[in-house]
Amino acid sequence: HVPQRATPMTALSFVIVAPQGGQVGPGLVPPVAAKKLCLSAGPSTPRGRGVRHIGLNAAASSLVVIGALRRGSRGGVRLRLAGGRPAASSDRRSAARKSRVVHAVSSYRGQPETRLTKSGTVDAFIGAPWEAQFTTGPEATSSVSLAPEQPGLLEDFAGLYSGVAVHAGKEWQKLCEGALSTAFEWLDSLQDVEGSLGWASALGGAFEPVAPARHVPLHVKSGQIPRDIAGTFMRIGPNAAQWPPKHATHVFDGDGMVHTVRLSGGEAVYNCAFMETPRFNLERQGGHFLRIAEMAGPSGLAKLLLASATDNRFAELPEHLATTANTSLAFTPEGKLWAMHEAGVPFRFELDGSGCPRSVGFDTHAGTLAEAMSAHPKFDRRTGETFFHGSIKREPARFYVGRAAGGRVTDRVELPLHAGFHHDIVVTERYVVVVDGSMSWEPESLVQAEALWKFAPERKLRFGVWPRSAGTMAAEDFVWIESSEAAEIIHALHASDAGDAGDTIVVWAPVCRHQLGASDSVLGDIGPPRMSRIEIDVAAGAVEIASVPGSELRTEFPRVREDATGCSALEHGYSAIQAEGDGNIASNFNFIGLAKWNFQAGGLERAINFPPGIIGGEPIFIPSAGSSGLDDRGYIGTFLWDTRTRESSFALFDAQTMAPEPVVELEVPSRVPMGFHGLWVGESELRESGVAAGRA
Repeated sequence: HVPQRATPMTALSFVIVAPQGGQVGPGLVPPVAAKKLCLSAGPSTPRGRGVRHIGLNAAASSLVVIGALRRGSRGGVRLRLAGGRPAASSDRRSAARKSRVVHAVSSYRGQPETRLTKSGTVDAFIGAPWEAQFTTGPEATSSVSLAPEQPGLLEDFAGLYSGVAVHAGKEWQKLCEGALSTAFEWLDSLQDVEGSLGWASALGGAFEPVAPARHVPLHVKSGQIPRDIAGTFMRIGPNAAQWPPKHATHVFDGDGMVHTVRLSGGEAVYNCAFMETPRFNLERQGGHFLRIAEMAGPSGLAKLLLASATDNRFAELPEHLATTANTSLAFTPEGKLWAMHEAGVPFRFELDGSGCPRSVGFDTHAGTLAEAMSAHPKFDRRTGETFFHGSIKREPARFYVGRAAGGRVTDRVELPLHAGFHHDIVVTERYVVVVDGSMSWEPESLVQAEALWKFAPERKLRFGVWPRSAGTMAAEDFVWIESSEAAEIIHALHASDAGDAGDTIVVWAPVCRHQLGASDSVLGDIGPPRMSRIEIDVAAGAVEIASVPGSELRTEFPRVREDATGCSALEHGYSAIQAEGDGNIASNFNFIGLAKWNFQAGGLERAINFPPGIIGGEPIFIPSAGSSGLDDRGYIGTFLWDTRTRESSFALFDAQTMAPEPVVELEVPSRVPMGFHGLWVGESELRESGVAAGRA
């Protein structure tokens, strides 16, 4: 109901009627011209029937109904239009009568049916498109269009959500926020929160969240801290700030937490801290943003639609600034530390004297970046350039590639790609290469609580190659080269130029093929990642994917040293070895060893297998003093987790010899949850960049 003191509005009331013996589920009717919306919940009965009200800003002229009745059921929705701007007192009653128009959605009788009568009554199956013109006052006429956004998406779903256009004023906003809370609480009651947390107990509780820790000295468990390195090891991952959570929670849903180990002078100090993004702070104050696990099933889709229409409960955060910053880390050519997430702008942080992270804020590149940058940009340390990509999955889906230099975006171009996974790109000295794999974004899977991306075997792996010599990025300069097989690349290990004319690109990456039924909650029908050598002949327009010695290993999280991205002379790279999984999302992080790959010899050089019960993480190369920038003199750093004793440690392995015993293993007195990607930044780089305070 619209308060009488509010600006005159056209009010639409939706009476939701459940099919016999069924439940009413939410959908959405958003006024497209209204910036903010909220739900006003009416009374409901034990059988699930209830009333929802919508206020429509008179400026809005179109609506979209997303909803459907269960096939074969009998039920319907009656829409009643009333209101309009007040007429003169002499004919106000008459004007009110004229402004009433009834739009009724009839029971589903097996066939969509649409009829518009002269009196303004419409009978239609929900999901069938229809249009109506109605009068809201003596001088105001509006048109309403109702059409399914994705036909068949909600066939097992009865009902509609409705919104209320929000007017300025704390009282009105408070009313709307209360109504939203009621709506979300009702939807929460339909979801199995406890059942969504199975990942927390997997691998001996390896993913269970922890509290922040500051300035914790680490003691040597075995070996000795090497004196030829100084700097900070960092690793990021999702960590739910509220535990146990009130809402269904996926392992990827947590807020970004950065764990660090500062090594200097033979001593080590551990810290961990949240990335205090605006989203993190708003939720700490009682707000709520929708998370992956909440989107499963019909109630999850209803949450998704409502959250989208209400701007995340009045947070007023643009989509690209509503990120958790929990996926990867980077040290930019400009000397900035970034925490990144696939759907947002990079989030800056700094380190104090002991290596403890301190949040700074989003890096919008002096206002030139106003959309998401993927979690895996590539940095050319020789030229100071940053190459990145990003995508928007919702319609109209978009994919773009860009370049930044000097802290500003200098190029950006949109490319005609399908809504795929698109998690990584590769860069060589001559080319930027877009990876367009076989995974396909399937939002309708939300209703069935299935994987959000499905492997499409009819879609072949292809590459978009842009020659850096072209100068300014343009879509017509990208050459698209398709392979003969369907495959997906989640993360690439390394790419370099080859051939006498430099017109061949060699990419090393774990490649996944189609495997029906091999699914987790994110990727569906995708087989295990196996290291492969991919040769892209730009001149001939051909792609060859070949297995390499060692490709029998299941391996992911591949990394090379940070200062050698795209370098043709680089010889080695590293990756984490996965145990064979059972389809559970946690099994993707069951890393039981480390692998070293030789690009010149063409295969696996050495491997480390952890002791039984020990799992690790992404291998981060740490160059020792005097390392040339291309050789393998240095260490591999990673956190370890003992699934039996539930103890964490930090280990350094010899990157040259790959000896199974670590050079040093440090006890971490608090548990370090399994996470995502890591980073090493040397002491001199930290000091010169100014991102670390209190350094000697």
